[in-house]
Amino acid sequence: MELLNVKGVAETRLKQLESLGITGAQTLLGFAPKRYVDMQTLPGVSACADGEMALVRAIIQSAPRAVRSRTGRRYIAARASDGAKTFNLMFFNAPFVLHALKEGEEYVFYGRASVKRGYVTLFSPTFERAHTLNRLKGLMPVYALRGSMAQGVFSRIVRECLASFDVKSVVPDEEGAGLIPLKYAYAALHLPKSEAQAQEALERVALERFLASAVQSKILGLVSKAARSQSYGDLNALRQSFQSILPYKLTDGQDRAISDIIADLSSEKLMNRLLQGDVGCGKTAVAVFALYAAAASGFQAALLAPTEVLCQQHYRTLSNLLLPLGVRCVCLTGGARERKTLLGKLESGEAEIAIGTHALLSPDVKFRNLRLIAVDEQQRFGVAQRAALEQKSQAADVLSMSATPIPRTLSLSLYGGLNKTEIREKPAGRAEVLTRIVPEERQADMFEFIAERAKAGSSAYIVCPLIYGEDDELTAAQTLYENLSKNVLKDVPCGLLHGSMSAAKKQAALTQFSSGETRVLVSTTVIEVGMDVPEADIMCIMGAQRFGLSQLHQLRGRVGRGTKQSWCFLCANGAAHSSHERLKALTECSDGFELADRDLSDRGAGDFMGRAQSGGTALPLTKAQIASALEILDKILLTPEYIEHFRSVTKNLPISPAALS
Repeated sequence: MELLNVKGVAETRLKQLESLGITGAQTLLGFAPKRYVDMQTLPGVSACADGEMALVRAIIQSAPRAVRSRTGRRYIAARASDGAKTFNLMFFNAPFVLHALKEGEEYVFYGRASVKRGYVTLFSPTFERAHTLNRLKGLMPVYALRGSMAQGVFSRIVRECLASFDVKSVVPDEEGAGLIPLKYAYAALHLPKSEAQAQEALERVALERFLASAVQSKILGLVSKAARSQSYGDLNALRQSFQSILPYKLTDGQDRAISDIIADLSSEKLMNRLLQGDVGCGKTAVAVFALYAAAASGFQAALLAPTEVLCQQHYRTLSNLLLPLGVRCVCLTGGARERKTLLGKLESGEAEIAIGTHALLSPDVKFRNLRLIAVDEQQRFGVAQRAALEQKSQAADVLSMSATPIPRTLSLSLYGGLNKTEIREKPAGRAEVLTRIVPEERQADMFEFIAERAKAGSSAYIVCPLIYGEDDELTAAQTLYENLSKNVLKDVPCGLLHGSMSAAKKQAALTQFSSGETRVLVSTTVIEVGMDVPEADIMCIMGAQRFGLSQLHQLRGRVGRGTKQSWCFLCANGAAHSSHERLKALTECSDGFELADRDLSDRGAGDFMGRAQSGGTALPLTKAQIASALEILDKILLTPEYIEHFRSVTKNLPISPAALS
């Protein structure tokens, strides 16, 4: 609510900001631009080609007026001249323009130009008065926004926030630690004077996020060392009963992991363990044992997962395995039906295991006796989110899981206070996945190959980095689906899956693909986790250069889950030579641990607070910067006074200093 104190932010704007994952001044200022545009190098209207961005200083020649097109669409139209050429202005969903642009006054406009038969039109350009030029000069930040939030509006809110709030670092003595003051870094991040200054600001903000997450993790680690207040049942007997209902034999790695968990649950201290394993190694079965052990001991357990797809997969797995043992599970997602009934079962204790997305963190979710928490794909959750679930229990054992030790997980393990178990083996009979980089000129052949295999009974994923077209370099799922289903795949049943679809449509797409009703699924990365279709033997990843090695490896892990030969195709249109060299590692290596190490060196440690995952640009750190940050971290003493300082800075630590003193 503190953003309501910023000029220009009312309730409507606040909701728009919240949809971007921005909940306060700190998250707003940390919302990094996705790129910068040099306003000194753009062509004017006369020199601009169709589809290019134009920056022009011009005088309004005819006042803006409301117009209705022949199709009934409303827009605002005006005409302007830069002295050499007259051009049109068209604004959609922007009624304020009627009063903002004055005939005879000079403005600077920045927008995409349309050139048709010699006539130039700028569509919905950003503009400023020429004599008060502030934003449309030098390096202009461009943010990853959505909905009706305009770039100009967002930039004004950021500038107001920079002027209104006193920014503090989680490091009390920034100068003594050799750090650029955070307030200067935020200013340079959004209003840089040079590319070098912008990069320096990005690195400082990344370092702040790293340190904030590291301190949170240390504080929460203190809580996890609390003494156990209640004991579990006979864990060895529970292990035997659990193994008796499994339709397969556990691997040696799974057996070792279960032994580690039994030792943790038998100790006097609460469990805080990280279970790492490559894609398809069987971590879920290990987690199911832990959940079962809690339920069979008279407690409740919760399994937190990042996507509805993964939640539904876990719910089916747990229900099928544990129902014969008398354990009742419920699935709680953001769109779950009969929510009130499900919440009642959790609060009364009728349901022993809850599987859910972030919906589990909601204040109205209450447990009778929550004692064990499993967090799948833990790198997708901030430590504060995990803590929010832990607050629903007086004292909970925690098992965190990661399908591959992606850079963020590797870095968190340096300071997270977690005990670690690794599963290296894969179930017997799994074939290697052949991985190939497909150049643009061979992609038509690749789609023909997919069509032929699909007609022969294979199933294929085609993964795109975007839902709709926002960047010419990338392939959008919606566009590709429409193109392929009308052309090369017109005789193959195809499905479409992305995050903007309703829960019912998503579930229908998943069911149809899993059953074989559709043979090709065009999707975004929502299928990265949770999809287990043994018949799927082809993975095609468009825009592969935009993903880290570990995420590509994770996507590759969706195929090769059966015994037949599988393929993974990496398509990187327009990628630089360095990107192709990086992707080549996937063709040479199938070990997720080795790839994670390479990814850490190539891309850095990722975004630790989890905020970039909901909007802004990821802010990587190098190994050297991580080492420097850990030196700073070692000097921070977790006194009650410091914890109070930390809470005042981050405003999201759900534990009081008194509880830790």
